[in-house]
This record gives sequence, structure tokens and C-alpha cells, in this order.
Amino acid sequence: MFLFLTRAMETGHRRYYAAAALSIAIATYASAFGPTIAVMIALCLLFTFRVKDYPRNLAIVVFDRDARLRARPAAFLPPSVILAMHRSSTNPWRFEPGWTVGSLTALAIVALGWTVLRLYLPRWTTDWKLQFFAYFAWLASSIPLIAAYLHRQFLPAAGPLQI
Repeated sequence: MFLFLTRAMETGHRRYYAAAALSIAIATYASAFGPTIAVMIALCLLFTFRVKDYPRNLAIVVFDRDARLRARPAAFLPPSVILAMHRSSTNPWRFEPGWTVGSLTALAIVALGWTVLRLYLPRWTTDWKLQFFAYFAWLASSIPLIAAYLHRQFLPAAGPLQI
């Protein structure tokens, strides 16, 4: 998924659009969190590439011609997976069921860290791969750490996080 999204944003070739859509569809079939990871990767890639390419890259991610291929797996998710996704968002063992002020605080903390990275990361390194992995590391680690230590979350979790 990462490889095909990266190549689609770098080159703009249609075959990479199709391969990215297919890999996202396969990830969706494999796990309910596949689309979430795809969005995280796409967001990190959008901020990694040059500013002048934002409109084109945003169009690749949002208005991809092969979006139908990405959306198809959602129609074939078994009811048990849909029910499990719903139960995880309303799980009484979670710290905060549904969206609350704590969810907005967690989102604000993630956005604040992202802004700091956005300001200083280009000064530290010009290598896009290092920038991508710094963004992705922040995004992937800050969400569970905020949930575990500050008891705030904006994404559903499989179970209680206790540290």
C-alpha cells in the first residue's frame, strides 16, 4: 500500500493508482483497520512531498478514479465485523465511549505534535523517507500513548489500554 501510494504521488501513472486502490481493498478485506492505516499513510505522504504538489497529490488520495475499487470491500464485510466495530466504539470497558471532550483533546494533542513536526522536520532533514517515517511514527505512537496515559482517545480501540 505504501509503495503504490508513494509511486502514484511521485509519478502520477495510472497503473500505480490502480495498484494502490487494489492494495487498500485487500487491506480492507484483511482487517477492519486496513482503511485506517491507508488514511494514516496517505496523510503522512501528503505532508512529506513538496508543497507545490499538494493539489495533485490530494486529488490522487481523495478523488482517485479507482476509489470504487477501494470502497467495494465495505459492501462485503460480514455483519459480525460491522457489529464488532460498533461494539468497540461503545464498549463500556473503554475509558470514554464515543466522542467526548476528551476525544477532542486527544485530537488536539496529536495535531499540536504534528504542527511541531511540520515546522521543524524540514529543517532537520530533506530526505522525504525520514520525514515520512517521523510523521508516521508520531501518528502511530501518539494515539495509543495518549489513550493509555491521558485516558483520551478519538479512535475506537479493541479493548482497554492499561499501562
